[in-house]
Amino acid sequence: MKQLLLSLVFCGLALSTHAQNSGQDSYVKFQAPTVASFMKYIDHPVGLFHGNPEISHTLYTLKDGAVELPITLQYNASGIKVTEEASQVGLGWNLSAGGMIVQNAVGKLDKEEDYNITYISDYPQGSFPAYTNSFSRLGDIRKYETYYPLAELKR
Repeated sequence: MKQLLLSLVFCGLALSTHAQNSGQDSYVKFQAPTVASFMKYIDHPVGLFHGNPEISHTLYTLKDGAVELPITLQYNASGIKVTEEASQVGLGWNLSAGGMIVQNAVGKLDKEEDYNITYISDYPQGSFPAYTNSFSRLGDIRKYETYYPLAELKR
């Protein structure tokens, strides 16, 4: 009985477990102040249902036939963090002039040099370890988040 218990303890000690992730998600995300003020509208939606009033002022409206494109100055009243930097139009303010495309990288950046393999001929030729190393680069294939808040067209 002692030998069985002792062998189970040694087998348990031989196993390794990890409670934390490997650190792939710990990239520091740097955003321009203009993008950060815009992303507040994605993270904290504006509306009375969410508790944030809609504070906006239309500066100008571009008109071309049936298409109207308003240029608005919006304020997000969800609060200001201590380390938050002011955008081009002020702290907490956002200039909405038609739209902005924002890509938020999740995990590894897709633009790393050895990350993308575009052609079959780019795979290494030769030994099996060369193939396994090339496929280990593809281990962090996760969808990145892209936001397209384009202006609504009024007809």
